[in-house]
Amino acid sequence: MKKGTPIILLLFISISLFSQQENSNHKNDLGVNINAILNKIVFKKVNDEITNPFPDQLFILTYRHFISPKLALRFGFGYDQFLRNDSTFSTFSGVLIENDKFDFYSFHFGIHKNVFDAKKVKLTLGWDWIFRLELQERTRNDFFFGGGINLEEVTYIDTNKESSVGFGIPIGIQYFFNDRIFISTELSLEVSQTFSKKKSEYNGNTSNDFRDDTDTINLKFRPPLAMFLNYRF
Repeated sequence: MKKGTPIILLLFISISLFSQQENSNHKNDLGVNINAILNKIVFKKVNDEITNPFPDQLFILTYRHFISPKLALRFGFGYDQFLRNDSTFSTFSGVLIENDKFDFYSFHFGIHKNVFDAKKVKLTLGWDWIFRLELQERTRNDFFFGGGINLEEVTYIDTNKESSVGFGIPIGIQYFFNDRIFISTELSLEVSQTFSKKKSEYNGNTSNDFRDDTDTINLKFRPPLAMFLNYRF
């Protein structure tokens, strides 16, 4: 019950605030997560482990369409791909080569409300439905010396699928450079259920289907780590 209390409070606040009005000439805005792009393309950040490289920067693009001066429909899309190659060599045991591949997809859609407006700064509140999918594959090739000097190979492939569905309550802040261009960030409180499946192969031998893991329900606070550059039109 304690976990559900902040969610219920935020829901009542959001419902009460989604009744205000404001005049605006712009019906749409499009945002790009500049932090994620800089980390991926410019700084080329990679992790040692095969996990989502940007776990708190889930969305690359966002779009909002205002159906009234203060109330908008909001959509978001995120994608990332992460590759890692590693190898070790031992004179006595042989060579171990690991190849990791990670694909991450995220979507959200919901409503967005401007709850405070000044000339340069706006505060926002929203409600999102969220879907995420993570695909992880680790291939391990183990070359070792066996039977005297013969080099033998063993291949292991572990595949994980993890999907999450749920909802979130985002609270954001926007700073306007002019009437059309602004930057924004937001924090959110999310509740989601995660479904996991795994499959393993050994030298080409595998089961026909993925096996299910225990489903989990998550309550997560996401800090405002993503920075979006937005354009209104």
